[in-house]
Amino acid sequence: MYRALAVILAWLLTAPVMAFGPGESRSGWAMVNDNPEGVLTQWQNDQGRTPSLETERLLLIAYAHHALNHKPELEALLTQLREHQFTPQQQARMMMLDGLYAGSMRSEFDYALQQFDAANLALSGMDDNDSLRLQVQILTLAGSLLRYLERLPEAIERLGQARQRAVALGDKGTLADIEHHLGRALRVAEQPRLAAEHYRSALSLAEFVDNPRFPGLLELELARLYRGINEYSRALEHAHNAAAIFEPLNEPLRLANALSELGTAYRELGEPAQSLHHYMLALDLQLREESVLAIARTRHQIALTYLDAGEPDKSLEYLQLALQAVTERKHDKLIFATRLALSETYLSLGRWNDALLLAEQLLVQSRQQEDKPSERTLLMVMAEANRALSRTEQAWGQLRQAADIALPAPANGGLSAANQLAEQQLRNQLQRQGEALNESKQLLNNLQNQRLLIVLLLVALSLSLLLLWYRHRHKGSQLSRLHDEVLTLADTGAGNRKALFQHLSASESGYLVLLKLGDLPTSELRTGQAHFTQQRQRLITLLKEEGWVDRLFEPNLGLVAMTIQQEIPLEREMLRLFDRLQRAFRGHNAFSGPISAGIIPLPFQPGALLRLPPEQALELTQLALWSANDLAHRTDCDQFVQLRPVALSAPLLNPEQLYASAVKGIQHGVIRCLVSNGQEELRWPVEPSAPEDSAERQDISAQIAPE
Repeated sequence: MYRALAVILAWLLTAPVMAFGPGESRSGWAMVNDNPEGVLTQWQNDQGRTPSLETERLLLIAYAHHALNHKPELEALLTQLREHQFTPQQQARMMMLDGLYAGSMRSEFDYALQQFDAANLALSGMDDNDSLRLQVQILTLAGSLLRYLERLPEAIERLGQARQRAVALGDKGTLADIEHHLGRALRVAEQPRLAAEHYRSALSLAEFVDNPRFPGLLELELARLYRGINEYSRALEHAHNAAAIFEPLNEPLRLANALSELGTAYRELGEPAQSLHHYMLALDLQLREESVLAIARTRHQIALTYLDAGEPDKSLEYLQLALQAVTERKHDKLIFATRLALSETYLSLGRWNDALLLAEQLLVQSRQQEDKPSERTLLMVMAEANRALSRTEQAWGQLRQAADIALPAPANGGLSAANQLAEQQLRNQLQRQGEALNESKQLLNNLQNQRLLIVLLLVALSLSLLLLWYRHRHKGSQLSRLHDEVLTLADTGAGNRKALFQHLSASESGYLVLLKLGDLPTSELRTGQAHFTQQRQRLITLLKEEGWVDRLFEPNLGLVAMTIQQEIPLEREMLRLFDRLQRAFRGHNAFSGPISAGIIPLPFQPGALLRLPPEQALELTQLALWSANDLAHRTDCDQFVQLRPVALSAPLLNPEQLYASAVKGIQHGVIRCLVSNGQEELRWPVEPSAPEDSAERQDISAQIAPE
């Protein structure tokens, strides 16, 4: 009973910790932009089930704080997250979050773009849907920031990349959002026709976007686009559509924007009554929402409409209200535009001195800002005011200045003067064209000389590269020969111990066989060096004729190691090999005693972490050879012993005491011993129960091939 209570208590204590899992992660990312408060409410005080999920939770909470503009909390989370390990997607989200923080909260726009590019690079080569969706978000953010920085070609390029990935993703809602961003960038880049195409494409996909305001925003931006290129009928159509969408959605400010666009379109189409009607509707909505700057803009437009309709007194009333609001908000651009309209209103009211004084003040500001259209308008106001004040000379001077801004030609003068000026301009143009032609010829000559020099340099470089390649190839051949000499025994052509180790490191599967012909490894003192070398060469030649043998090595002189990579009946082939060797060496005084062999499979242990190093694989084969050699001498017949790990019970061998741990594994049944001719009575050079004494340990290499 107490144990059950303890289990329930442990579950209750750990349940909050394990609340945030993969399902919560997917839900959180889906709602973080639309409902960041909900994300904080549900998961801010939870903990992830794994370290990776905890990192995911912290990233999600950080994005929610960014959406709510919580700067201190976001900075603390960024500091905490920098201590975490990330998956590639988490690394990209971290870089994107760092870029959002740097751009929106610290105005470090170049650093933000660097982080966006790094985040996109972190996802390169990943084509799953989540990675593609994240790439689209990153590229869209980068494109929007570049548009804000007026780096329009780069912005369009990034948004085009985002569009390609959205098409590959097959997400029509995301594609609609990117088409919207592309339309904005192209509109700012003064490519209204292309911008309109992307706006219309986004509008056709609006049904796949969850935001019901999305089509209204598109219609409103299309209205502004067509107003900018003086197509007021089409602007009127899209403004009507926008107003019809925003009205049932209870979006008063956006509805007011659409009504203001309708007012502007009607004014430009010469319908001031309709214009004022829609402006007044927009103003009423803005007054209810207490949007100060929006109210000031609408009052400014109402004033311009009254001014066009010939009612400057009403225009003055609305301009004074608008000027008061924008001055309190210190909005310099709106202050200048309102005062400019005020100077024109003073002019219409006949308040010449007020118009002149205000226009003179604004003219200095427009010239500092290099605002040529405003400068021309102000010069025309000043000229009209001076003319009304009988200052004819000043008025003509200001008119000439205004005309020079629009058309670089004299405002007064006869036909002959104009013809002379045109003739002089033509002469100047022809002279400039002649000078440009001479410069082009000189530049062409320079380019031809440079091209010839470049061709010669390329030829010289090609020859140098060819010589370097030849030398490199020659040195490579020499190094290859030296490498072969280092790894190969010169008298037999078999690989040495180092070559065997390299081959075992690269081998994936097969067998390692260590073969001993009686006392051949120790027969050099008995037969002499020349006869000993001859018998070794004979043995290597015979083994090379066996088709199932892959590579041959001599880790000790007279002791042959073979690797086998193909699937063969190994026991049958080994017995056949024993018979062939006995027949081949009979009567050659090559060796005395039976033939023995030790065999292990490759790899001996499964898995990358348990795989034996080449040195230990050879040592384990030596152990099998020692037992086979002992058995062969006791039975006076050829023998082999194969050590094979039992499936799913791979032994853990101690590299410091390999013999002892292997023998222990044999006795415990985790290593099987396969013996030729059905022999089962095997002996081993060490006992596993006693600690191994390095001074008394027998060296297999000393038994079978002493120095």
